[in-house]
Amino acid sequence: TTTTTTTTILPVAFNGFVSNFTLPRAFVLYRINSGVDEDFISISGKLWSRDRYFLGGERILKSKKTIANVDKGDTVLHGTSRAWSTDAATTGYRVPLPAPGTYKVRLYFTELVWLNRKAGRRVFDILINGELAIPEMDVAREGGYATAVSAEVTVNAEGTFPEVFLTLRSVVGSPFISAMEIFAEKLTPEVVDSFSFAEVPSNTDDLILWPTTTTTTTTTTTTTT
Repeated sequence: TTTTTTTTILPVAFNGFVSNFTLPRAFVLYRINSGVDEDFISISGKLWSRDRYFLGGERILKSKKTIANVDKGDTVLHGTSRAWSTDAATTGYRVPLPAPGTYKVRLYFTELVWLNRKAGRRVFDILINGELAIPEMDVAREGGYATAVSAEVTVNAEGTFPEVFLTLRSVVGSPFISAMEIFAEKLTPEVVDSFSFAEVPSNTDDLILWPTTTTTTTTTTTTTT
């Protein structure tokens, strides 16, 4: 049996940092706090799970630092991360998705290593399902030292076992990530009933269903006179 997952990377939007990012009628599938082994509730009441689905790497804990763009009580979220060595054979995360379709992946980064406070000291490519999503991510360049930044990627995932296979590929220095959210804009009632959401949908009667698959057959009739 051959399983193929197809991913289309749409244009990336760097949004600085938005603490209460939402989508109209979006389903919050995952909130993952990288580098920690306990769940965390943010100041805004969002539940972030412990670090999971990661592929190797090392926990980096610097949660006592003051971080720009976030509430002081949320430094536990943005002051931790998971990092990989420059020569790591496997990096990133492999997160299963409940069904084929379009998903938004929001990635959070905070540069807290003093030696990497200047642009160009730590640079890495971000790939999703083998395709380049964000080339040469430089957190210090995007936000500066001890400043939370985020980037959003829209992924069209297909296949028998759709997933977000996040790879962080070193260009200069060790790649890292602070947190991750995955959203879905469309889910069937069957998926809603069976999936364990990071945030329970508030109105399951207002679902946007996946488009039904239709087959159009064109018949051409030739009349000979």
